[in-house]
Amino acid sequence: MFILEFPQNLIGYVFFKLYTQKYKRPHYRYRDAYIIHVKGRWGAISLSRYIFADDIYYKSKMIRHEYGHTIQSKLLMPLYLPIIGFPSLVWNRLFKRYRKRKKKSYYSFYTESWANRLGGYRVKKQQINKIFRRSQMKIIDLSTSIYTNMKVYPGDPEVKIKIRHHYEKEGWELRHLMMGSHTGTHVDSFSHMHEDKKSIDQIPLDRFFGEAQVVKKSDDWPKGIGLFFTEEIGLEDLEELLGKKPNFVGGNMNEDLERALLCENIVTYTGLVNLNLIPKRKTFTFYGLPLNIKDGDGSPVRAVAMIG
Repeated sequence: MFILEFPQNLIGYVFFKLYTQKYKRPHYRYRDAYIIHVKGRWGAISLSRYIFADDIYYKSKMIRHEYGHTIQSKLLMPLYLPIIGFPSLVWNRLFKRYRKRKKKSYYSFYTESWANRLGGYRVKKQQINKIFRRSQMKIIDLSTSIYTNMKVYPGDPEVKIKIRHHYEKEGWELRHLMMGSHTGTHVDSFSHMHEDKKSIDQIPLDRFFGEAQVVKKSDDWPKGIGLFFTEEIGLEDLEELLGKKPNFVGGNMNEDLERALLCENIVTYTGLVNLNLIPKRKTFTFYGLPLNIKDGDGSPVRAVAMIG
């Protein structure tokens, strides 16, 4: 059987040894196959009885689908790669836009639907819709990197990051972070500029995420959602902003406008990057959750835009 399933079994065996012996990756047996964990979120691939799976696939029911490819390899033997392997790879990598345009499930292709039947993996319509929506989702990181001696607002604490625990000594790595609460990409609490206003831990969490748009000053801004600006806005824009009742405002704003917005209990974000990557006037979902700092005047955030 080993010879008949050449070359996929040889390729799988070589990578199995590489990941389990050199990189010490965990693995387990599923029926007569080996499931090997490879870090990341890239999917899974079957090479005979060796199935390499990412963080999501590794211990999920979707392994049944990949095991279906293992059975295909047993049935087709040396014909597996030209009949199943290469067409499956092309369908996965090159036909993403086609599937999106035609609203076709990944599992509708013959290589995948047959693998589902052989492996006993049944995909419900709700699951197909969920997978389809996830495949169309684009995530844009709006956060700047934090590092020692990075640029900070004049007068703010300098950033110092030092390694305090080491793999060689303690068996793990741990860093000591020294920085201000308004370092890098951050959110301001109302108390940042107003003593009698709420601190970051007192503001409800649902104020830190929601629908938003990147807009121009000359646009007719939408009402009731977050607004982000790449052009500088100032106090002269306050009245129009208040009329739109945004959940939060971020981007290029001056200090006077920031102070006025916080006085009106509107959350503000500064230090954002990559706003230019978001299409103008396209609604997306924004997340910028703060650390739960008691009596905090603000907090660094990992801000992201989810489009689709």
